[in-house]
Amino acid sequence: ELRARYILVGEGGYFQVGSRTKPMELSARIYIKKGIESHALFGDRFLASEGEARVELHGRRMLRTWSLLARTAEKGDTQLFLKHDPLTMGWRIGDHVGVATTSRGVSPEHKIKDIG
Repeated sequence: ELRARYILVGEGGYFQVGSRTKPMELSARIYIKKGIESHALFGDRFLASEGEARVELHGRRMLRTWSLLARTAEKGDTQLFLKHDPLTMGWRIGDHVGVATTSRGVSPEHKIKDIG
């Protein structure tokens, strides 16, 4: 877990997690929290590189990172029915998914407890 107000890889620097041939399979999170300081080019919350610097993030391969609902999800529902098969997409128990709302408000994040 990495927590920061921002991450800036300076000119000539290199920030890498995993690689194309050996992606990181472990669970990881990068939290970018809003702070009181602001960068002139990038603002107050960012992961960025300057000039020739590189940022490479290679996680486990997933066929699909999103799907549509096959049925309407009502407030309080504990199951989602998806248009695409979660196992085929590469989703796993313990993964976190976001569910976008169709109205104004916060779109909640949920943890996958079971795939049936």
